[in-house]
Amino acid sequence: MKKIRLKKAHKIILAVVLVLVAIRLALPFFIVKYVNRILDENIAPYKGHIDDVDLALIRGAYRICDMKVDMVDTAGTKPFLYAPSIDLSVQWKSLFKGAIVGEIVMNQPTVNFKLAKTNSQTGAEADWVQLAKDLLPIQINRFAIDNGSVVFTYVDGKMPDFEMDFRSLNLDVTNIRNVEEKDNALPSTIVASAAAPDYKGTFDMRGEAMLLKEIPDFNYNAKFENAELVGINEVFRYFTKGMDFEQGKLSMYSEMAMKDGRYQGYFKPILIDPKIFKWKEEDRSLGDGIKEFFSEGVQEIFENHKKDQTATRVPIEGTVEGGQADIWKTITSAFVNAYIQAFQFQLDNTIDFNDLADIKNKDADKEEKKAKEEKEKKEKQEKEEREKKQEEKAKKKNKADKYSYLQPSSGSEQRPLRLVLTGTLLA
Repeated sequence: MKKIRLKKAHKIILAVVLVLVAIRLALPFFIVKYVNRILDENIAPYKGHIDDVDLALIRGAYRICDMKVDMVDTAGTKPFLYAPSIDLSVQWKSLFKGAIVGEIVMNQPTVNFKLAKTNSQTGAEADWVQLAKDLLPIQINRFAIDNGSVVFTYVDGKMPDFEMDFRSLNLDVTNIRNVEEKDNALPSTIVASAAAPDYKGTFDMRGEAMLLKEIPDFNYNAKFENAELVGINEVFRYFTKGMDFEQGKLSMYSEMAMKDGRYQGYFKPILIDPKIFKWKEEDRSLGDGIKEFFSEGVQEIFENHKKDQTATRVPIEGTVEGGQADIWKTITSAFVNAYIQAFQFQLDNTIDFNDLADIKNKDADKEEKKAKEEKEKKEKQEKEEREKKQEEKAKKKNKADKYSYLQPSSGSEQRPLRLVLTGTLLA
């Protein structure tokens, strides 16, 4: 039987192919080990773990399977994040624009936030941006969540715990690294939507941002519509110390913009046919009944009876150092809705990002004017002090000249003062 002999070139090619196959087979093992080390050491006080990775080398991507992240502290281990799969890949369309950037898509993640006086779990304790850089060592230009869930839990030892959850969460943040629209002041787009099944409400938000600044600039429109008031009774009872709704719906509209740390916006809540007090209600204390009765009366004063709605508009303005709501405008808006013009179930479209630039310029002019006035005031004080010193100096000189004849002249004989006075009197 004739033996098949391979040429040297064929042997080299075959060896290279075998090495590449071996690397491809071994690579997932090393990636899993690397990612688990990062999740175990670099996100304290959180620790995480993944089960597997799927590689797609041709398109420059890999998929993390079954990521679990828990918070570990003195109170024990609490689940924070679970994601069945996370896709990390090169963003190919940006390559044609000369940028090597990546994108991360989380599929069906569940995130649990906990707010408490101690041992809160907000995610702010770890550097998640650095984690993303460790997992995908190129700049991230897109981040997305597909069909996620978020649960907020508030814990207070004095009152029962309550939860707020959002399902079917979809989030898409694009052009984070400003690959496109480089001349746009707000180049990144943010689109988010979610449902609140416990309250039968829906959430929707559209926004733009400049995310490359230390304090990002942004402009957003958001609405949370048709939530059942009975569904938020746990929250309402907590903040009102026992009161609850019997019926009604809530819709909330908001716009806000921020530039260079200064923000301006509003919240517009509209209650549809709300009812707080009910004559016959089981397990209600006398004190809660009295509070609900008077609250119902106040609500009736501010209700637009033609539309069966109670509403107001809460304007807010300030800086990242602090801000405040305008209480008088809030009260006035409630009366306007009740007796003049019922508020519409829509955004007011009154907040413009460019208006903040005008406000900033006006503030800069005020600061410049103030600085100029302080400088002029200081210069005036310094001038007055100089003139006062010169005047005092002149007075001292005049006084010295007045009695200068009592002093001996230079080079003359020094005579006793008594002889000088005697001679003066005889003369």
